[in-house]
Amino acid sequence: TGRDANASVYGTRWTKLGNWGDILEMPEQYQLQYKKETTTDVSYSDLIEFIERLNHIPDPNIAGWFAHNLNVHNFLNYYVAVVLTQNMDFTRHNVFLVHDHELEQWEIIPWDPDYTWGTVSNFGRRLGHDRPIDLGTEASPQAFNGPNRMLTRLLAVPQYRSYYCERLTVLNQELLDETRITELVDQYYTEISEAGIADWHKYGWEDAGWFEAGPERIKAWAERRQEQIDDEIERYCHGDSTYLVIKEVMPSNENMLCDPDELEGGDCFEPWIEIYNAGLVSAPLQGLYLSTDPKQPAMSQIKKTINVPPLGHTLIWLDGEIEQGPNHSGIQLTPTDRTILLTARD
Repeated sequence: TGRDANASVYGTRWTKLGNWGDILEMPEQYQLQYKKETTTDVSYSDLIEFIERLNHIPDPNIAGWFAHNLNVHNFLNYYVAVVLTQNMDFTRHNVFLVHDHELEQWEIIPWDPDYTWGTVSNFGRRLGHDRPIDLGTEASPQAFNGPNRMLTRLLAVPQYRSYYCERLTVLNQELLDETRITELVDQYYTEISEAGIADWHKYGWEDAGWFEAGPERIKAWAERRQEQIDDEIERYCHGDSTYLVIKEVMPSNENMLCDPDELEGGDCFEPWIEIYNAGLVSAPLQGLYLSTDPKQPAMSQIKKTINVPPLGHTLIWLDGEIEQGPNHSGIQLTPTDRTILLTARD
C-alpha cells in the first residue's frame, strides 16, 4: 500500500472506553481497550501520547496539531462517506488507527462497514435515514458505541468543519442523486439476484420476498437520506470557507530573504509577509486588500491570481513594486508600521 512497513496499527475492542480519546489511568488499560495488530513487541506509548495530546492541546492550537499529526483529508473524506451511507459501525468500531513512524503521522483505515445504507440491526426490516450529520460526536453520540473524542474535536475546528460540509454538500447531490442510485441499484441487483435468491443464508431463508423488495427499499431510503442531509446542512454548516492569516511579518529584512524579482543592482532584502492558509482547500488572494492603516483597509488590492495551498503559505513582498510580479504589493512596509491588515473585498 506504500505505507510504512513498520507502522503501528490499532483497532478498538468492543468497550465503552475505546473511543480514540478517553485518557485511562494505567498504561495497561489501553491494552484492554485497543488491540494492536502490528508491532506487537512495541509498547502502546505512541497511542497513549496521541490520546493525551488530543485531550490536552488547547482549542487555539488544536487545528495546527491535527494538521501535523493526522491525515485530516483522509479522516474527513471517510467521515463524509460514513454520513452519506449512515454507517452505524463508525465511529468507535470497525476502524483502524495507523501510526506511520516514517511520516510521524496518523491516519484511519476503515474495515467491515456492514451497518450501512440505513441498516439499523442485523436482519432488521427498517432502513433508518434520520441520523444526524454530526453522527458520532459528543453532540450526537451513536447508540451502539457512544461519542468519538477525536471526531468531536476535529469538527469543532471551523475550517475543518467547513471542508467537511463542502464535501458533504457536493457528494450528497452527486452520489445520492435519484437517477444515479436507480441505475446502480438496478445494475447490481441484476448481477446478484440469481445467486441471492438461491442463497438460503439470506434473511427469510427460502422466502425471497425481503430480498426481492430490497432494490425499491434502498431507492426510497436514498431519497429520504438525501433530503435529511440537506436539512441538516442548513442547521449544522455555517461560516466562511476561507481561513487566511498573516503568520509572519518581516519589516526589517536584513540579509534573511532575497527578493528574486529585484532588478540587478537593487536591494533585494525587502520587507515581506507570510500568509498562511489554515483551511483544507486552496484559498485565492485575488481581490483581497492589504493595508497598514486600520482607517484605510482597502489601501492596496491584490489584483493578480495568487492561490495559497491548503495548510500552506505564500510570501508577499511589501516593497511597493507591484510591477515586479503577482507576489508584490503596492504597499511599502517600514519598520515603523505597527499594523498590517488582510481584509476581504467588503
